[in-house]
Parts: sequence; C-alpha cells; structure tokens
Amino acid sequence: MALLLTVDTPYGDATYWKAFVAGIDTQNDVASIAMHGYASATAKDAGKSPLASRIYHLTAAEITFTAHNITLANVYTYLKTLPKWEGAESDV
Repeated sequence: MALLLTVDTPYGDATYWKAFVAGIDTQNDVASIAMHGYASATAKDAGKSPLASRIYHLTAAEITFTAHNITLANVYTYLKTLPKWEGAESDV
C-alpha cells in the first residue's frame, strides 16, 4: 500500500510514496508520519534509495486516527486531505 503522486525533486520525479514511520505519542497527543518518495514501486522493490522524504508532525486536533486504529489505510486517507497530497491516488 502506498500513495501515487508525482512530485518533482532534485533527483527526478518521485511518484510512489510509502509511509516508513507512523506513530502516536499518546502522552503528548501528537502523531508523526514519515513518507519516502521513490521513482516507482519497482524502484522501491529493487531496494533503490528514496528520492525524497516528507515528515509530518500533527496535533491531536489534526489527526483522524488514534493509537487504537492507526493503520496504513487510515494514515494514507488522512494524508490525502492535506493540500500537498491533493490528487494522490491509493496504490493498494
């Protein structure tokens, strides 16, 4: 599971975005999501390095998932509501 969105980077277009960290700090009511962008799913599967990374730090008011229901599907659904992810498609 990943998000498909073409983003121009200094190293070429990143089109395949995979969450590599998603977690919730329940004591401080914050969440972090870290995404790696690859040239393609094939590049990721071949062990190529990501072309870009995006890291988000969110407050409890911003997130739509909890420590009890944090799944990749919920993380990707949330990211698609952000302006930077407008037009992203899910790769299931």
